[in-house]
Amino acid sequence: MFWPQGEQVTSARKAKLVDELYDTIGNEGFAALPPLLAEAGGGRSCSFQVIDSGAKPRVVESSYFNSQMNRFYVDEGIYRHDIWQRQTDRAPRGRALNLLEYVSDADYIGSRFYQGMIRHFGDDTGRCLGMLIPIANGGLIGIGVHRAFKDRPYEDSDVAALDGLAPHLERIVGTQLRLNEVQASRSTWEAALETMPQAALVISPGCTVAFANARARAILRRSDGLRLIQNRLELTVAAEHERYARCLHEALRREGARGGALLVSRSGARRPYSLVVHPFEAGERTNALVLIGDPDGERASRGELLRQLYRLTGAEADVALMVSSGMNVEDVANHRGVTGATAKTLLQRAYQKTAVSKASELARLVAELPA
Repeated sequence: MFWPQGEQVTSARKAKLVDELYDTIGNEGFAALPPLLAEAGGGRSCSFQVIDSGAKPRVVESSYFNSQMNRFYVDEGIYRHDIWQRQTDRAPRGRALNLLEYVSDADYIGSRFYQGMIRHFGDDTGRCLGMLIPIANGGLIGIGVHRAFKDRPYEDSDVAALDGLAPHLERIVGTQLRLNEVQASRSTWEAALETMPQAALVISPGCTVAFANARARAILRRSDGLRLIQNRLELTVAAEHERYARCLHEALRREGARGGALLVSRSGARRPYSLVVHPFEAGERTNALVLIGDPDGERASRGELLRQLYRLTGAEADVALMVSSGMNVEDVANHRGVTGATAKTLLQRAYQKTAVSKASELARLVAELPA
């Protein structure tokens, strides 16, 4: 809302507004700023922008203009003709201006900004407090607190109220931008880990699981040798868990982090998982990347890679994997239910397509495939 003639934001409300501005960090973010800034400056609405070093808005939020108008402002290049912002750009940075003192109503109404956007959308915005605040990345914070033509002009007290927020806004926006970068980076590496053909978990400095990709989540759901308890990775066999805990401790050390590797027993005759713990830095924190090797899952993955990379048929890839794991032709034939001659023919085709001539070379080729 905007404050009518004779009313001002009280001192107590001003202090609370500053607290509310800081509370937007990490919560609603930039979208929550315009209504608070409108109230602080005594306007009915506020347009908030983060402007890059090339003068283009990279963030546009408003408590009054709708999303279509915001997109139009950027996509149609209206920001280049924003007469209020151009005038603010000529003034000292970090100071609020009553733009009626610098831009007459006639100049505003005749501007492309008014004709091409404000009037185009049937709006009656006609009064503006403007401020541009430099930020560390070379860009600017752009603020316009608006009233309608019919509303009373801004007074010095309105200008002073907005002016006093400049140092707070510089800190708030700088912090939110850094947080956005961290969140974008996290989203990127999470997406990358999700596409990995191997199970992967990220362990935080507090030893809790910060992220697990789909393959890791599937393994943990089985609770066969590995399980998640209170968001911590636990190994069923006590001695193996103690070894994992030592590897994790080494990986999370600030200095000389190393990590380690171990095998994780599974129930029945299933082959063990392999667990590899790698340290990695994320900002000022040392985290651990835990890779889980599943022999059964890796076989299917490597079979698909053999088919894609070397044009092996499904049968040829299956035989190649069996031989690379140590089985002889007779074992392969029995396992597949074919004659020895058929198994040998499939193997020879696999040798030819992968350009190897013996089982040891095939085993090395398969081992070097990403699991």
